Amino acid sequence: MGQVSVYYAQLGTQLNQVEEQGFPPVMSALTDAVSDPSLRESALGAADALVDRIDGVVEANRPDNADTHPGYQAAHRMVEARRQAVAHLRQSWQGADSPESAADGIVTFSTEWMEAQQAFMLAVGGHSQQVFGPAAQRAAEGAGAGSVPIPPAAPPPTGK
Repeated sequence: MGQVSVYYAQLGTQLNQVEEQGFPPVMSALTDAVSDPSLRESALGAADALVDRIDGVVEANRPDNADTHPGYQAAHRMVEARRQAVAHLRQSWQGADSPESAADGIVTFSTEWMEAQQAFMLAVGGHSQQVFGPAAQRAAEGAGAGSVPIPPAAPPPTGK
């Protein structure tokens, strides 16, 4: 159980850092590229680089049992889905001759990007429930940490 906790804590913290630092500038570049087609390739390159950074985090936290580890597999699927989102945007922009059609591509991209994250979180939540659910249930039933009784709360101060 401890290894799973450490894995998810490290992976989650590092992914969050990369996302918080990398996603806003990528979206800004993509948004700027809607009205200026000359910026599109560099904006797509920035999106590709962000996916590569996310993939680097996933691989840096690769567990020994990566082939069967649900969290790693979910993270890997998220990376691949995000690569596809960038590829879809690249493809949609090839035929986009107006800012409106280019903007439609960004809407689809951001939807696919977020759906990939949601699928990852759903899978991780399911795995965590499998691992921690039984322990949480035992704790709730009093069989957790050695059935240590919890002392009652102190009475509120009387103000005297």
